[in-house]
Amino acid sequence: MKFTKLTDHLKLTADKLVGFKPEPYELNPGFGQATESIYKMVDQFHALFQHPRRVMPDPALLRLRAKLIHEEAVTEGIPAARKGDMNGLLDAMADFLYVGVGTMVAIKGGISTGMSYYTQEQSVDRFIETIMVPGNTVFDDMAIPFEEAKEAAQMLEELADKLETKHVSDTELIHDLRRVMNKIYVACMMTYRLAEFLGIDIVELVAEIHRSNMTKLWPADTEERNAAVENCKYDKNDLGFRHAEGTEMMIGFRLSDGKILKSPTYSDVDLTRFIDQAESSSLYEVVKNHL
Repeated sequence: MKFTKLTDHLKLTADKLVGFKPEPYELNPGFGQATESIYKMVDQFHALFQHPRRVMPDPALLRLRAKLIHEEAVTEGIPAARKGDMNGLLDAMADFLYVGVGTMVAIKGGISTGMSYYTQEQSVDRFIETIMVPGNTVFDDMAIPFEEAKEAAQMLEELADKLETKHVSDTELIHDLRRVMNKIYVACMMTYRLAEFLGIDIVELVAEIHRSNMTKLWPADTEERNAAVENCKYDKNDLGFRHAEGTEMMIGFRLSDGKILKSPTYSDVDLTRFIDQAESSSLYEVVKNHL
């Protein structure tokens, strides 16, 4: 399948690396469309909160993306999968996709190299080894997407080390980016597949995370914002604001380190309906029998 709509809609020409002509593919019918939908959400978040979008990576950016992926996949995802904790599992799945696709948003060539035919054969080989793997428990199977993401985080760290210690040509950098972005892409596809086994619409699950993230903004009206500041939990002397482009809202941040701070009107993630769906799935029946 040719992703004409995907490449046209996302204007992936700006995402391409010089000397590389990607031919995107999907590992399962419909997964390309899911990637497009999630990419659009995360790109909106990056634009609004002024995070990197399609830039050539430096070691600091690579380490940041590795840290984010590790937190969601390794710190949160693997333990939840191995315990059969549906709440924690679904939260980690959605958060990993947000930071995984977010890495492809942040780094130039991210999505076009990740989905390239260049790596299709190895991608298919890895992708089919998810769910019902001989010798695996159901808990092992549910952890597979996060194990793949763990390897991606390690690869990002290794590439950061490489850029810091030696001269890397553009050709070599493109080759390395192809490998790590494809690893992230396959981990995302594995997560989509796990969602299917759990009876979850993965785009709707990520959309709930996105909805919550977009409520981090503060009011632009001075009187309303001052009231919000009075009701917030932060150090008021270490609180700054900047305009969120394209909105009539403000971004609150900590002056000391630039960390974005949630508005008191922030609306937390509600995964209740997704947990109910997952716990009605045939996969969860297997999980329950082994708890």
